[in-house]
Amino acid sequence: MTQILILTALLAVMAEALTFSRSDMTGNNFAGDILTFKDRLYVPYGPDLISDPPQTDQPWTGFGYGLGATEHWAYDHKEKYIYSQSEAGGYVTIIDYNALPGVVTPYSMNVGGRNVDVRDIVVCSEEGLLFLTLTDRSKVLMYETVKRSSPGTPTLLSEIDAGNSPDAMKLSNDCSILAVANQNEGTSVLNQGAVTLVTNFRSASGPETKTVLLNTFTDEYLLGREVHMPLTRNAMIYWNAELGLGWDTPNGLIDQYNPALAFDPEFLAFNNDGTELYLNLQQNSAMVRISTATGTALSVDGYGLKDLTAGSGADIVKDGECKLVTNPCLFLARSPDGIATVEYEGVNYVLLAEEGSDFDLGDYEEKADSNDIFQGNGTFAYSNFTFDASFFAEGDSSAGCSANFNAECESNDLPWCSNFELTVGSSAVDYTDPTAPKMNRIVGFGGRGISIFRVPSNVQQQITMVWESGSEFEERTCADFPWANNALTDEEFAPICTDSNQDFECARWILVSNDDREGINESTGACPMGSTVDTKAQQDGLGVETVVVGIACDHLVALGCGENNAMCFLYDISDIESPVHLKTFNLSPSSRNRNPEQSYLDDLGDIDAETIQFIYPGQSPTGKSGFIFGGAISGTLSFWEFECASEETAQSGSGGGQSQELSDSDESLEGGAIAGIVIGSVVGLALLAVIALRAMGGNKKEIDTGKTGSSDHTETVDGLA
Repeated sequence: MTQILILTALLAVMAEALTFSRSDMTGNNFAGDILTFKDRLYVPYGPDLISDPPQTDQPWTGFGYGLGATEHWAYDHKEKYIYSQSEAGGYVTIIDYNALPGVVTPYSMNVGGRNVDVRDIVVCSEEGLLFLTLTDRSKVLMYETVKRSSPGTPTLLSEIDAGNSPDAMKLSNDCSILAVANQNEGTSVLNQGAVTLVTNFRSASGPETKTVLLNTFTDEYLLGREVHMPLTRNAMIYWNAELGLGWDTPNGLIDQYNPALAFDPEFLAFNNDGTELYLNLQQNSAMVRISTATGTALSVDGYGLKDLTAGSGADIVKDGECKLVTNPCLFLARSPDGIATVEYEGVNYVLLAEEGSDFDLGDYEEKADSNDIFQGNGTFAYSNFTFDASFFAEGDSSAGCSANFNAECESNDLPWCSNFELTVGSSAVDYTDPTAPKMNRIVGFGGRGISIFRVPSNVQQQITMVWESGSEFEERTCADFPWANNALTDEEFAPICTDSNQDFECARWILVSNDDREGINESTGACPMGSTVDTKAQQDGLGVETVVVGIACDHLVALGCGENNAMCFLYDISDIESPVHLKTFNLSPSSRNRNPEQSYLDDLGDIDAETIQFIYPGQSPTGKSGFIFGGAISGTLSFWEFECASEETAQSGSGGGQSQELSDSDESLEGGAIAGIVIGSVVGLALLAVIALRAMGGNKKEIDTGKTGSSDHTETVDGLA
């Protein structure tokens, strides 16, 4: 009877539609360490981008930290191949994932070299189709996938017109609809945020497309639904006058204004039956519900603010310590990057990874440092701004809400000060009177955790938050991994530039981020992660960018992971409105005391895991359910598997373990390769003379592209449910 019930639960997952009911639980449970690291593969970023001889006999010869070798990736669970999209250009590495750690195949793809901007990649296993977005060409490319029975380089089937700036993609649960987010790059009112729906992939006349416009909502409607607006029309009038932006010319931006100008389509998810598409607007901290049948936007719901006026607070103080603080006026805009969905006992739920992001348009920037806004002595940086009396005590910069944030804070002998990054958008400022805006809150970016929202069947009703992690992510990191708290390991921590990007900006990054005391043998190198604690405290903190759900050991689980710190948090959400923390772990423990160059030579883990996928036993290279992590910056793919009290049914499923494939953010690598380390001697770069870097020469160590075993993956595990 138990096996029949397990099979029933897994069949509910077969078409990637993740459904769960507590009545499906049959007594299996987690065991041992719950989730354990099994193996890792280093992925090449493409052809060797410097003048070295080829380093291996693999199709792509370039290995290195910082080049986005696994910027995004997709797993064909049916044929068991991984398609890894490189940020270094139009290169897709195809990996045979039938057994760990995986093998780079000869079938890898070049879709335009360094001359194209590929942003996302998804696979429909059932139809045998692979999709790539070419953002700079406004195209989606559709290919046949590699077939294990007759493997070869994928065949191009169609070039699909996909609207302006196609970015993130998502396939519906039955693989009949491809949703493409047309991201607003903040450059033109003509490039309003939108969505393109693609259907009938194998039609004789070619795939069909439908554009979903987001320009049907008013400022009044959006503000009433708690949508964060970086710019309203009234805000545009104020900032145009304050900054002299020239938006008030005849037929200029103010005349052409539509709220969709400030929409940022970021990540997509479908409801269980595919009738609705949920579009996450990251910089608006909101979700659009879209009818897939009509291709119309039905409603927009704001996620609301995270309240830090009381309770545990957040670590927003850059002091190298773990100091969680509160303030009578302090809130956070959730601004999620990734989202995930599950139908739980007949009700749709959305999970958010509350990363944080801000909006720019020309010379206008929504984000400002609090020291610049609150200048002390009751003064304000902007003309004609007004504020509630609680913000300042007249003539006394040490009192009021701004006391801990103003430019004179350090001299006022207060218990803490923070030059926190704040929004001047609608969540913090009331622009009803565009000549005299009123600031009513202090609002930062990013909720520093995950949250769960119930989605009502009636689109006119707003979504409701039923649970949030609160300060648990920071509290657990501080307790168990203090060396990773609000830490930063990014692409700028690579030790060299490559000849694909020999510009001054790259050289400046290297000089700023690499210290001559921190590298190998005290030569130039970046700091290890453990030396960067609190670097992001005054920004978005942990920068939680991914959340993924699946069914493991007969339990519904959710995983949330940070961006630059490799921190992950696993929850049992079998009772979806009362989740239980299971485990805290770090994907790259070697980064604690070693910088990326040192770790890359040995056991660097997954840094910036933009794409994470849950896989079921029948999809897994080990026959057990688990997660595949892709480190966008580290260029790594790792598999972690669940330990269950009894064996899971080896039902294949088709991806109900959802994949999180995030679109590029403002802080991601841009314009191709930024920086990367190279294994071997470095020659022929004039730029090296400018930044005074050294060849590795005799210190060369061969890369073992497969890394197996525990690799000192320190972790903390709560008591089993």
